[in-house]
Amino acid sequence: MTSARSGPPGTAAGPRGPAGASVLARAALERYEATEPLVHAFETLESSLVLRRARAIDRRGAPRGGLWGAPVAVKDIFDTAGERTSCSSRVLEGNVPRTDATVVARLRAAGALPFGKTRMHEFGCGVVNTPTRNPRHPGHLPGGSSGGSAAAVAAGVCRAALGSDTGGSVRIPAALCGVVGFKPTYGLVSRYGMFPASPSLDHVGLLGRHVRDVRLLLDAVRGPDPLDPLTLEPFRPRRAGLRKGPCVLGVPEALFSGYVQPGVAAALAEGLAALRAAPGVTLEPVELPGWNEQFELYVRVSLPELARVHADLVDKHADSYTKDVRLLLEHAAAFPAGELAATLREKDALRTAYAELFTRHGLDGLVLPTLPVTAPPAGTPVFHWPDGTTWDLTQAFAPLILPASLTGLPALSLPCGTDGAGLPVGMQLVGHWGEDDELLALAERAEGLLAPPDDPEAEADG
Repeated sequence: MTSARSGPPGTAAGPRGPAGASVLARAALERYEATEPLVHAFETLESSLVLRRARAIDRRGAPRGGLWGAPVAVKDIFDTAGERTSCSSRVLEGNVPRTDATVVARLRAAGALPFGKTRMHEFGCGVVNTPTRNPRHPGHLPGGSSGGSAAAVAAGVCRAALGSDTGGSVRIPAALCGVVGFKPTYGLVSRYGMFPASPSLDHVGLLGRHVRDVRLLLDAVRGPDPLDPLTLEPFRPRRAGLRKGPCVLGVPEALFSGYVQPGVAAALAEGLAALRAAPGVTLEPVELPGWNEQFELYVRVSLPELARVHADLVDKHADSYTKDVRLLLEHAAAFPAGELAATLREKDALRTAYAELFTRHGLDGLVLPTLPVTAPPAGTPVFHWPDGTTWDLTQAFAPLILPASLTGLPALSLPCGTDGAGLPVGMQLVGHWGEDDELLALAERAEGLLAPPDDPEAEADG
């Protein structure tokens, strides 16, 4: 069998230099045809359109950047001019935007090749992402809601992908599929042309096989956009330049043992040991502020905003939603929207508390598990814990990723080995507000120390 990690599209090079966009596109399409019948990562993909656009990139001349000609998958939540954008929902099945989302337009300007639209949990309202499967273990879920984008990268179809992250929708599938998933600082990347879920929490998310792929994506899409006034806020990092010397990382130690599955704990313990042994790295025990209240706070922010976003669509197309999303929207509509302003002030106070935590301990970042569990088998609705408690998938996946969601701090999930069954484990790094470059530099250092997951076997024959 051929591994998805052997010669991933977007990195091919011949003796005379990087391969052209058309060569990379054909390689990606071959990989897509081999894996898609099993993985189901894509909502739509038109091969003739991909090849036509690749030839147009080749006609533009010599490569002018690291993304030149690279196929980049696009979550179906982003507008793409002339291509259907449905958010994987029948509600929007006839929606064909006339213009690109800002991030898609900036990818094109950087010479990248937008490669199909990836499946998502309908409107980003969940973590299951049916019918997409996990390329590393096709009997298991990829997570969501950006599960199609993570699966496209893990299957070796694309070197990188666009996703979105409101409550972990990039970091969850990145951890479960064994790839890198990055949520930038809130407001650093324009959300214009991205269908909203909860505007106070929505982020564009980036996925890649390696940190360098995510860095290239961020460099292409970041920056002010008059179409998204939130991006016009000036970012003033606490420190200038990339930190390459000694660093102090805060570790909430209790979350690495009893809070996670034994197989996850073992993989993370090896990862922490590798970080601890690295020259210049100090691990500092910390306690996270607001831990016991964060899930309720997330619900009180996200659900009233979700109800507001979908109010008109629900009135017109209630029967077109899937059952789980329709029930969620009914629940959301019952929340008291009048309390939202006070709830947002609580969210801002939590961000302040994290800034004080960083300052008090002199931290360069935090280290957390990404998830307490590995990818569940497809069809699994709940987790049963040894103490007799039962969690649904959202409860199981959410707690460890919510601190960065609520505070808007940059956060990244890195592959950190596997559990005893060979399922990927993710380690999460959280940085200072606006210090995305610092966090990515730290992540590149950590990436060389942490064990990558096993090579996936994502062949169409299973």
